[in-house]
Amino acid sequence: MESEEINHVSDIKARETHRVVEFNNGTNESIDLIVPATVYPPREDTDLLLAALEKLEGGVGNAVEIGVGSGAISIALAQRGWKVRGFDVNPFAVSAARGNVESIGLTNSTHIEEGGPGETGWDLPRDCDLIVWNLPYLNPPGKNQPSLQPIEEAGLTDLDSKGGWSEYLRALLSENIQMKSDLLVVILFRTEPKSPSSPNDWISSGWGANRLARKRLADETLEVWAFWKPGEGVEPIVIDSTNSTMEDAKKLHQTDWQRVLTRTQKKGRGRRGSVWESEEGDLTGTWSTNKEILQSISPGLLQSIIGGLISNRLDIQCKWPNDLMFDGRKIGGILLESSSDDERIRVGVGINKKSRLLNGIPVSGWEDMSCELSYDDVFKRIDGALASAFSAHYRVPFLDKEEMLEISWKSISTSLSRGAFTELNGKQVRIIGIEEKGALEISSETNIASTDELEQLIFSF
Repeated sequence: MESEEINHVSDIKARETHRVVEFNNGTNESIDLIVPATVYPPREDTDLLLAALEKLEGGVGNAVEIGVGSGAISIALAQRGWKVRGFDVNPFAVSAARGNVESIGLTNSTHIEEGGPGETGWDLPRDCDLIVWNLPYLNPPGKNQPSLQPIEEAGLTDLDSKGGWSEYLRALLSENIQMKSDLLVVILFRTEPKSPSSPNDWISSGWGANRLARKRLADETLEVWAFWKPGEGVEPIVIDSTNSTMEDAKKLHQTDWQRVLTRTQKKGRGRRGSVWESEEGDLTGTWSTNKEILQSISPGLLQSIIGGLISNRLDIQCKWPNDLMFDGRKIGGILLESSSDDERIRVGVGINKKSRLLNGIPVSGWEDMSCELSYDDVFKRIDGALASAFSAHYRVPFLDKEEMLEISWKSISTSLSRGAFTELNGKQVRIIGIEEKGALEISSETNIASTDELEQLIFSF
């Protein structure tokens, strides 16, 4: 008697509405996939997702693919040694993927099932190390607009609700505390034009996030993002009152990712030994990790990246190199510190909760923002930003220099676009870029120069 998988192949081949699609699995080897008419075939977005997955490090494990379609990505993962469980709500896709898996001889490592986020009774396998989803990203059809068949809509169209399809997955992961603490989620989004599903929803929820790939296709921009829980789910150390979280962090065991928070810091430090003044209720903390990243980039550029990521997540601005600003007033600051005594790098972050006068100068607080943020909300966003800066997941590579410079410059240019003026030695200058070591490129009437000394510059808002 023929096996179930062989019957799937026969059933699909018997249909007149199928085609054979050649798919390059990323190892210069092409495979033929049978794709029914109602199933999404491998296209350029499939290639982009596979290219992003190729960047992952740390060996193989158990993978889950949501929306397998013809099975192209599941097959490519299995060929690299992953144990794969693939899911799709389209029964024709399930049949096609099963048949394609069987024809290539991967049934021992790849299992395809019907189901997915939003389906009654569906849940994620508890033992997965990696979740992959080429997210349906077409905008839902409006009233009286043409629409696809229900099966096709489920596979190609995003939900017409906040967070879209990816919100289903994020909600499942938030509720499911039994998932592995080092789980990595890789999702392909359409970011231009915007779809209901967005990487920003994951970012604002405190996930570590790095973009693995981006490509412009005609009038669309597709991006592949990796998400993970900072600290592998380990909660930060919280101290009611302390002199300095930076000093407390020095006393910790040297494990990968540690955070010390306090609601009352008495003797915080700022840049070059200055005093960082905080009040009860402000967020003050220190993040400690290994300083491997300093082998590839300078401390100056790292500080700019950190400022850029934190300001982006809190929707504030960064005044180079370490002041965080909101509405033209200082709301917080960043201090980067390392020493030859250990292999650690420590990042101190302070964010004001309330606006007030500090030495006669008005400063801002997160309560001034239009969005309502709790202490925990602010912590999660900063935690995710720093996890992203340090790529604090063993499978995720460090950001490349081009992206680091892009993040840093975007943050600086945002401040300048809000009316910031810059003076150097009493003369007005224009900031035109940032160098690989983190120094600013400055243009004046007579020349172009660079500086990494904050004291030489005066910013006015």
